[in-house]
Amino acid sequence: MSDIFEKVEFRKPALVLPNYASLSVEPTEKRKEIVFVGKIQRGISKEKEILRKLNDLEIKFKVIGINSDIFKDIPHEYTSFLPYEQMMMELSKSMFSLISFSTTGNETYKNDISRCQISSTIQSLQERQ
Repeated sequence: MSDIFEKVEFRKPALVLPNYASLSVEPTEKRKEIVFVGKIQRGISKEKEILRKLNDLEIKFKVIGINSDIFKDIPHEYTSFLPYEQMMMELSKSMFSLISFSTTGNETYKNDISRCQISSTIQSLQERQ
């Protein structure tokens, strides 16, 4: 990277981070689980509905990061924060990862998760079993 900085005559102090997108992870197994990475600072009632239904389908729930009281009513495995490469390896071994966001708080907002999406997701999983 320093050769590029020399070419463009970049003279300010810089911190160069590795490109983690180039990390290739090829798991030897796929566990019947869904993984959540990070922490939660908002209500996740809709997501918990999915997690409960997945649990009914014998799909385990795993949290990597902060073991919050938010998940105390859902059976789960907890792992503290992991180095990036190790976290990616753990994620790659799981069938699913939970990605959730709420932008407006409006239940009809098209970019956010809805009960209709939850129902169709659960129905699809049930049909595969």
